[in-house]
Amino acid sequence: MAVLAQNFLLKVNDYYGLTSAGDAAGFVAAAGGGDFVPLTGQFVLLTFRTSGTASVVTLDTVELSNQGQAQDVTVTLAATDEKDVLIDLTVDGGNRFKQTSGNIGYLALTYTSVTGLTIKAKQIA
Repeated sequence: MAVLAQNFLLKVNDYYGLTSAGDAAGFVAAAGGGDFVPLTGQFVLLTFRTSGTASVVTLDTVELSNQGQAQDVTVTLAATDEKDVLIDLTVDGGNRFKQTSGNIGYLALTYTSVTGLTIKAKQIA
């Protein structure tokens, strides 16, 4: 499994002093054995994109949800598809997905196919 580098979304607001904006997309190929995503900031935005091969992405659940469910969350992508998942870390610090051994504090992702599957992770502070 690979540890993904997390990009940060740049906030453009009253305190933004630069004259240009725009973040690079930051897509990387999904690793065959799965990936780990650091869960930091207030939110993490994951984007999954397929180009020719369908895939199911599994987000490993470590703790129960606040509804008492301990089942993993899946994202089903068609052969050519793109889907976003926003992980809210303001609720219990995102502990539902944070690994408690190995890559502690990371979200573990696995895939049914990595052919043509790319992923990006963006932290929203």
